[in-house]
Amino acid sequence: MARILNPGKNPGAHPYDILKRVDSEELAFWLHHSVLDSPIDADKLDYLRRDAQHCGLEYAFGADVQRFLQSLTSTTKAPATSDDPFIPTIAITRKGVLPVESVLVARYQMFSSVYWHHTARAVTSILQYLAWRYLIPRSSQPNEGSFLLRRSTLLEKFRELPDETALKWLSNQVGRAQGSDLGSRRNLDRLSMALIERVDLPVAIFDVSHAELIERSRFGTVMERRLNRILALHERLSSLDPLTYSQLRERVIKRTCRELQSAALAKGANRDQASLDESVLFPDVPLGSKDQVRNIWVVDQPAALSIFPSETQATLPIVEQDSNIPQFTPTVPGRHIPETYHVAKYDKHSPMALAVGAAFQIWSRRLRIFVLRAEADMLTEILGRSELRRHAFQALSKAYDGIARSL
Repeated sequence: MARILNPGKNPGAHPYDILKRVDSEELAFWLHHSVLDSPIDADKLDYLRRDAQHCGLEYAFGADVQRFLQSLTSTTKAPATSDDPFIPTIAITRKGVLPVESVLVARYQMFSSVYWHHTARAVTSILQYLAWRYLIPRSSQPNEGSFLLRRSTLLEKFRELPDETALKWLSNQVGRAQGSDLGSRRNLDRLSMALIERVDLPVAIFDVSHAELIERSRFGTVMERRLNRILALHERLSSLDPLTYSQLRERVIKRTCRELQSAALAKGANRDQASLDESVLFPDVPLGSKDQVRNIWVVDQPAALSIFPSETQATLPIVEQDSNIPQFTPTVPGRHIPETYHVAKYDKHSPMALAVGAAFQIWSRRLRIFVLRAEADMLTEILGRSELRRHAFQALSKAYDGIARSL
């Protein structure tokens, strides 16, 4: 790999065909990108073990990292169209299949027990709300310039200040932006206390995984369609520019609050009891694209070997046609070397790939609606626990339906 990334003064004369399509700088860019951002990137290996150690858990230490690192190689991803270039990426040899399984299982266990634990998500929901309202305050007309300036300041503060100091600074900034809205200011004080002191955290009035929703409901198919629609619309919402995202998110929360207020009023609550707004209610909708088992490539041994000088063997793996990946072979001046490698997606080599991907999708991540404790207790007393769960899910479903045309 080092020779490919630094081919010398005349890369066009290099015997590897890949260099005829992209120069060494672009090769380096894509390979470095896949090391930093891919299903098996360096960041995941780092945070799994570090987070497990700090949480007192053993899950991540079952991952065979050393053997995984020994199996790393590189290959090229097929272009989306014939006009696009081949994209170099890190991959694994067959000896890395089992080590990658251990990493995937460790990630699933850490997500289930730590990253998507209800306490962690309650704290995250508060932090997301405060960051949102600092970047795009309710009391001002948002514009791209102010958003970018505030984002730079926010990142700078959280890089430089200790965590608790940064959280207090953020809470104070959002509080100042609320102006004379005393109700929201009181709620912000409660949020700040919950975030910094970890007391009176929001509680989940709706908390269910994909599998649990289908299993527990008498209308499993209908509920599954509604859930999948919420998840799909939230994916599209999250891909929008920040200002549009803010406007539509505000509409989702207002509609959810309004639907729950109507349900409580219909049961005899007064308007003061049923008062809900964005500083009280926090939908926590999982994104599904980041933690699926995708784009992990396995480079198999050559289909046929020929005897040739050792210096010609250090090449990017060359792939057979599989999953729309074309076949090509390297050339050395004066001779043809039949060195065809077979590259396939990881799930062709490991039954665990599909199992872990399905586990992330239907078990690990959960759809939750958090509400500050006092308001959650009030809603539970008025509607009852099971009715509150039903109304909460229906309210969120209607809220996302309401923004569907804008997406």
